[in-house]
Amino acid sequence: MISTFCFKAIAQDLSKLDKTNAFKMNGGVAASMTGYTVNGIDNRRDPWYWQINANVNFNILGVAVPFTAQFSQQQRSFTQPFNQYGLSPRYKWLTVHLGYRSLNYSTYTLSGNTFLGVGVEVAPENSIIKGSVMYGRFAKAIQFGGNDGQIAGEPAFERWGYGAKITVGTNKNYVDFIMFRGRDDANSIDVSLIDGTDLDPEENLVFGVYTKQQIAKKVKVDFEYAFSAYTLDTRNSDVILNNFSYYNNLGNLYTPNASSQFNRAIKGSVTYTPGKYNLKFAYRRIGPEYRTMGSPFLNNDLEDFTGSVAFRMFKKKLNITTTGGLQRNNLDESQVARTTRLIGNATATYAATPKLNFSANVANYTTTTRKVQIIEFDSLDYFQVTRNAGLGFNYSTGKEKIKHNIFSNGNYQVADDELNNSSKMLNVNSGYQAMLPHLGLTGAASLNVNRAIFVAINSTAIGPTLSVTKSLLKKKVKTSASYSMIYTYSIGELIDRLGSARLTAAYTYKQKHTTSFSGVYVNKKSITGTGTSFNEFRGTLQYGYTF
Repeated sequence: MISTFCFKAIAQDLSKLDKTNAFKMNGGVAASMTGYTVNGIDNRRDPWYWQINANVNFNILGVAVPFTAQFSQQQRSFTQPFNQYGLSPRYKWLTVHLGYRSLNYSTYTLSGNTFLGVGVEVAPENSIIKGSVMYGRFAKAIQFGGNDGQIAGEPAFERWGYGAKITVGTNKNYVDFIMFRGRDDANSIDVSLIDGTDLDPEENLVFGVYTKQQIAKKVKVDFEYAFSAYTLDTRNSDVILNNFSYYNNLGNLYTPNASSQFNRAIKGSVTYTPGKYNLKFAYRRIGPEYRTMGSPFLNNDLEDFTGSVAFRMFKKKLNITTTGGLQRNNLDESQVARTTRLIGNATATYAATPKLNFSANVANYTTTTRKVQIIEFDSLDYFQVTRNAGLGFNYSTGKEKIKHNIFSNGNYQVADDELNNSSKMLNVNSGYQAMLPHLGLTGAASLNVNRAIFVAINSTAIGPTLSVTKSLLKKKVKTSASYSMIYTYSIGELIDRLGSARLTAAYTYKQKHTTSFSGVYVNKKSITGTGTSFNEFRGTLQYGYTF
């Protein structure tokens, strides 16, 4: 089996390249053997497993070229990044992207999708005008039944695209004008097999504007607007549009038809930072069915408003942040119901002393679903309120020979709906840690409590964890051991007990050779007899070499 990976190379300024470092090589190899056994349940992995991993990184003219290889008794694979590899050499103000690349023009135009092709960025240092263009293949054709008999994913058309961005302004105040077009090749797969499936060749044209403006010393504005024309099936007959009539006159750039959709996306924020506090307001609206071939995933059909205030007090010892917002979907009321979410939260941290810190947070989430169309039943009406509160502290003390750390964190959540269904969850974790640096020794003990109360469930899980770490032979050997026990109760009755022990040891020689061992033993005992009891062990021996 041959796997391909996508590697990103950072653009290198060839004009500043030191010729003495034109070629470098580093990497490593690791081999491991794992044994596994279990009693009481079915095997959850192979009883014996071995694996060899190797990687070599070549750096040629400042461009990284990594190779990887993996071998095991399950599969043997070799990968080399020229299957999906790219580089971006730069000379002064000119950058060229070659191979598999990923460019980011803006959130709602071209953002994060990997393509195989070429791109050019022109950015003179003192110029107020900069530009970028790209062209490439965004998806390889995948036939029904796979290519050459090998299944590589869901059937797909070959997809090509190109885009351009022009930037006008300075680093603090600028405007981006963006265009991106993508189109599927309808002849790239056997079209005789398409009938009866949901696979259709698609086309997309997006225009966008993005700006960042420092209006005043303390006020900053970000804004993006994008308009996307998306055709779901290019084989449909062409139509003349009454709205968006300018799309009828774009020729080969874009030809709309009966399956074409037109949607907008808007995102903006205003930030005010006078000093000790920070104010921010943000708005976002993504139209129903908004999509772009330039982004692998986007949420759509939503609108939200958010506002936040952050400020510092008492010589920056107290930091408080509050956030509130409203979000809704079903913007065009084409769906039966609309969901509205009202969010509010506040967090605070207080550094009482350099050794003692406190934290607190509260949150309230209200979710309402209401029908917007006349239907024969009312079950779509729904209302839920979720409240959350958390407290924590951390205290560190001690001297050079011994240091102490005491901590505790707790979180409580309650959710109620209009039918008086209530759920409550409580989690508390508290512990103590002692460190003896001169001995290379650290010990810790903690207690974790989880309690859940639902309509038909009332359970509690509680248990301690003990751990110790120790360095030996001038820190060449590092060892650690830990043991955890969890007791689970249902309606006050103990139902099972789960214990787990872990041991690790690693030896490093001349910073290049590392030999390590890790072992995990798990024992679960069903007290009531209704559950499953089992014993499980997994041990791994590994050797690694780096160069």
